[in-house]
Amino acid sequence: MSHPVAPDASAWTVAIERAREGVSDLVSATFAPTIRGGCDVVYEVVQVWRMSCQDYALKAGSAAGSVPVIGQRIGVLAASPTSHVYLMRTAGGCTSVTKEYLLL
Repeated sequence: MSHPVAPDASAWTVAIERAREGVSDLVSATFAPTIRGGCDVVYEVVQVWRMSCQDYALKAGSAAGSVPVIGQRIGVLAASPTSHVYLMRTAGGCTSVTKEYLLL
């Protein structure tokens, strides 16, 4: 996807399906030129896990005893100021949304 009027001077985005272990992940990224001559990138990876969100958090290296929530049901693991993993309980497991902002 790209801007319909000025595709060479505007942000553009891509979405990719990545197959693994009998499930598919959705990977999306948005690229935007900056005034400093670089490119800022935001990417997201949506994954389904056959484990609880608490087990996923432990596997991901979270030392927290419980996962903090951003609302009523969505947990968040803040890896850094520009990288977060959002966790949502689903039937039989957990869905994670990894979101990272890269300043290039």
